[in-house]
Amino acid sequence: MILMFLTMLANFFRKFSSKTYLVVAFTGVTTTPVIMLGLIQYVFLNSNFISLMEKNHLIVVENIANKLENYIDINLKSVNYLSEQIKNKNIEYLSNDFKTFKNYYPEYKSLYFHDYKGDTYFYSNNSYKKISDNFLKRYSISENSKNTQKSFVVDLIQEPDKTHSIGLVKPVYNSNGYKGYIIACLSLEQIKKYIAESFLEKEQVIILNKSDNMPIYPENYKVSLLGESVLNQLKNNKSGVTQSYSVIDKSEKAISFAQINYPNWVILHEYPISDYKNGIKNVAISTLIASLISLGFAMSMGLWIAYYQHQFAKNILAAIREVAKGNYKTKVSPLILIPKEFDQLINEFNTMEEKIERLDSFKSNLIDTVSHEFRTPLTSIKGFSATLLRKDANFDTETQRKLLKIISAQSDRLCRMVEDLLVVPKLEGHDLKLNLQSTELEQIIEHISAFFPDNEFDIKIRESIWVLVDNDRFEQVILNLFENARKYSTNKKAKIKIKAMKELDYVHIIISNISEKISQDKLESLFDKFVRLDSALTRTTGGTGLGLYITKGLVELMNGKIWIESTKDEFRVHFTVPLDSED
Repeated sequence: MILMFLTMLANFFRKFSSKTYLVVAFTGVTTTPVIMLGLIQYVFLNSNFISLMEKNHLIVVENIANKLENYIDINLKSVNYLSEQIKNKNIEYLSNDFKTFKNYYPEYKSLYFHDYKGDTYFYSNNSYKKISDNFLKRYSISENSKNTQKSFVVDLIQEPDKTHSIGLVKPVYNSNGYKGYIIACLSLEQIKKYIAESFLEKEQVIILNKSDNMPIYPENYKVSLLGESVLNQLKNNKSGVTQSYSVIDKSEKAISFAQINYPNWVILHEYPISDYKNGIKNVAISTLIASLISLGFAMSMGLWIAYYQHQFAKNILAAIREVAKGNYKTKVSPLILIPKEFDQLINEFNTMEEKIERLDSFKSNLIDTVSHEFRTPLTSIKGFSATLLRKDANFDTETQRKLLKIISAQSDRLCRMVEDLLVVPKLEGHDLKLNLQSTELEQIIEHISAFFPDNEFDIKIRESIWVLVDNDRFEQVILNLFENARKYSTNKKAKIKIKAMKELDYVHIIISNISEKISQDKLESLFDKFVRLDSALTRTTGGTGLGLYITKGLVELMNGKIWIESTKDEFRVHFTVPLDSED
């Protein structure tokens, strides 16, 4: 069942072109990470961002509470210092000390001393006598009350404008008999400054008196908007985060709060959750837009690159079909914007096509060479044999020997051509086995030169040289080179020169003949198969075009090297073979 399903799936995908695959691949690879990142980002923001935002606001609120407590502590220490200064002074100095102190602390909204006898007041403003009386009455402060020993901080309502202040109260006992309280009133201006530094204008900051839930800042705030659940949270916790629902604008809000010990206030920061949720939604929309842009870009890039790669596949397929028909002239044109490997494949395909074309040419040349070159000796052998076999012929002994000599020479020529054809596949397949043995060089050269009675040889070997070669294959090398020198010499009567000299562990042999200068491009191709100096159309000389190819292969198999050079009037073949180590 699974195998059947996989087969159906494979057949389904075979219906699509490479262009479709590339577009789908580009689209998937490009957009999938963006979409996944957007989903992860949205889930993270949706689950964690609100919590992180609440913690951040709580830290800010707690920081304001700490600032406010520090601000109160500093000013309370100042009031304590003033009380120490007036302990041992009489009534005349009290007024001056208050005035001096008030000049150093202008942020005090009011500063005065209240004597329990009720007849001595030092006020920054005489209207505060009523404030002091109401204050003592409100907090049940008297000469014998429990608050006569230590300083404290209270929420002080200032008369007559009903505004709130922070009241710093310090009991004082003067040695001259003046017992009472120093009362310093701090305005809310510094608190407002802290709030302005920490929050945006649109964010609501509220300060409540925890004792009676009366608003301190802003003074007109309606505490009922917070709701019972929020007020219970404030009553039971020193700091934290809670949520409420605004009945005014129908929005969900979060409240971060922190309390201070004196006065007994709680600072609340109210901010809409909807704004942050809208921000998360905007991020999600931005991610979606980015995904769509990425999708469009990916599809464009996919179509663009797919076009070139589709063209590549189309051109390769068309070229393969042409090769299958036997047309080796069709080349695959190089394309831009394709991978390096595809470009290399195009080059390799074109090179392969050139090689196939050359092989096809070789095949044609081989058939042409065999049919042409074999026909000549076979015709001679058949013709002269038929002549000798004629019943009416009456040849003398000399004529018979001459005819038989021609038949023998043509048979030798035919054998050499067959040997050349047989040795080529062995060279190409590296299957040719050699029997290296010590052989005298001069003896082989003189032996081979005897095969060419019509040519003169100039052999310059000054000493006995023994080489380590395969005797039969080395004779084939010398024979091929002598044959070439004889055929392609422009002066048939000129001598073929042979020169040999020792060079380290090798013998360097040079065979030269008179010849016109050969161009360098033609010279470099002479070691290829079926390449000949004469035109294939004129065929001024016979031969298979395999002589130098076979010679090069045999020399290299015997651990030697071969090269050729052509000057203005001479053609030279250089080659080396190893010396016998005992020579």
